[in-house]
Amino acid sequence: MLALLERWFARLESRKDSMLTGLDSWPQSDLEFCHRPGAWSALQVLDHLQRTEQSILDVMVARIPDSRPASLKDGLGAVFLIGLFLLPSRVTVPGTASEVLPSAAAGLEEISQRWDGTRTELAAVLDGFPFASLRCGVFKHPVSGWMTMPQTLRFLSAHLVHHGYQLRRLESALSARVNDMAALRR
Repeated sequence: MLALLERWFARLESRKDSMLTGLDSWPQSDLEFCHRPGAWSALQVLDHLQRTEQSILDVMVARIPDSRPASLKDGLGAVFLIGLFLLPSRVTVPGTASEVLPSAAAGLEEISQRWDGTRTELAAVLDGFPFASLRCGVFKHPVSGWMTMPQTLRFLSAHLVHHGYQLRRLESALSARVNDMAALRR
């Protein structure tokens, strides 16, 4: 694996492992808790993250053999999107990406196993990725346009950061709910 890609892959693995470890101690009821109608539970966030990575991986596998250099406009779009995802702002899934919306049925262990499988597939793709293709578009985001392999890995990393903010908001809502329940008991 190229050193640049290996660094970003290691960062992705570290962020995923940290996120999953942080949720290991949550009771099932907290993992399924939605703090408002239409909001996602922690399990749905994880399911979305895994589905997003798998969807991107599927596009990359199909695209890599025919990839062409990404344009400057695409590069600027990628920088903007990655920057946006590093902020705690709320972002909605584009309508054209409904396949990455979470399902309600998956449990933590199932999601974790699927995610490990996706990462194993991604590592295999990165192991065979040629240096000559580093500037080629391998994934087209519906908002920003084509991303190179390094940009795609940066986007996936920023995507984890973005949803880390969402999980912290969910954790705060859970704490507030516990505090409210304790106040009612007094």
